[in-house]
Amino acid sequence: MDRLRTGNRRLMREMNTRLLLNVIRDDGLVSHSDIRQKTQLSAGAVTSIVRELKDRNLIKEVGPGISSKGRKPTLLQFNSEARYVISAGIFADETRIAVMDLGSNVKKQIKFRTEVEKGPDAVFANFAQQTLQLIKDVRIPKEKFLGVGIGFEGVIDSKSGSLVLSSQFGWRNVPIKEKIEAGLGISTFVDSEGAVTALGEYRNGAGRGHDDVVVMLVDAGIGGVDIFQGRIRKGSHHMAGEVGHTRMVPDGETCRCGRTGCLETVAAGWAIVQRVREAIKRGENSRISDEIHSPSTRRAVGAVFQAGREGDELATAVIRQAGEYLGKAVAAIINYADPEIIILSGCVADEGQEMLLGIIRKSVAENVLDSEIRTIHIEQGTLGRSAVLIGAASLVCEEAFKLPISF
Repeated sequence: MDRLRTGNRRLMREMNTRLLLNVIRDDGLVSHSDIRQKTQLSAGAVTSIVRELKDRNLIKEVGPGISSKGRKPTLLQFNSEARYVISAGIFADETRIAVMDLGSNVKKQIKFRTEVEKGPDAVFANFAQQTLQLIKDVRIPKEKFLGVGIGFEGVIDSKSGSLVLSSQFGWRNVPIKEKIEAGLGISTFVDSEGAVTALGEYRNGAGRGHDDVVVMLVDAGIGGVDIFQGRIRKGSHHMAGEVGHTRMVPDGETCRCGRTGCLETVAAGWAIVQRVREAIKRGENSRISDEIHSPSTRRAVGAVFQAGREGDELATAVIRQAGEYLGKAVAAIINYADPEIIILSGCVADEGQEMLLGIIRKSVAENVLDSEIRTIHIEQGTLGRSAVLIGAASLVCEEAFKLPISF
């Protein structure tokens, strides 16, 4: 019985410590009084836990606050440089790796060609080599890193950290977590590009302050991620959100998945670029720049939207079609999931900005089951290309701040 009571007291202490630390993380600057009000902990408990967290260098005092009477309160702040995270996005064309503090501030970032053609072993060996050099360059001891967070372009089993499949890479059943940990000796957490992008927008971007969020990644491919109260819905086969492979066009073009008429064939980055290139090859008149032939999907897509903003008829037609189909897909998501907000991210959404957003909103209005009590928010993501790195860092931090706090 004594052992049980001791265990319960220890668990309660850990729960209170996590609660208090997360209040300080989320709120920025807080006083002891603020903490007591938000956590309902006693003054003694708050004082004791604050002392412990200061000893562990997780929080720091930053000076006096404002008081209408009596002593000015001492303000506390989360120490974002108490530990660091290695954050990465691994895509078919390039890999990006960053060293970030716990406030999502980048200390240093690198990028390089992924070289998918060399196979998984070579790709992950190079990843480890590049990461170890980055750690050396920033001169931060390896033991100060909480872990490695990775957003990968494909379908991921996040529990095992394994790639289920990736049409972009042409890989199946690759144990990414196992390979990275073997090369670096640091705990690693892996999820899909869409999931970490969504997590980044939810925690630090357009989704901040919302409980029920859907992030639609419109990039080289298309995916949707549903986050409810901080939890990502994965599905029983880790394939929830594959909206890009919903059949939208009967007798349509062949998709990279092997089926025909998928949403991706009319609205993904590769499809937009392909349609424009084929039209130009047929001799259609257009002022789209030579960037349309860039090997970078982002640059080629950017050329299409730039031409569209300048009134180019071919670009405008392709953009309108993509936006209308995306609007139908967003309307279907709203009809089914009824979220507070839909956030658009990825290179197509980033390059399209208000031009694409306007078409999507109009298409949604024509296709969604609306009512007077429902307000539909469809917004552009605010983090751009940083969303993947910020979200990947969040994978590590969320694990670290679970019970018991692991640092």
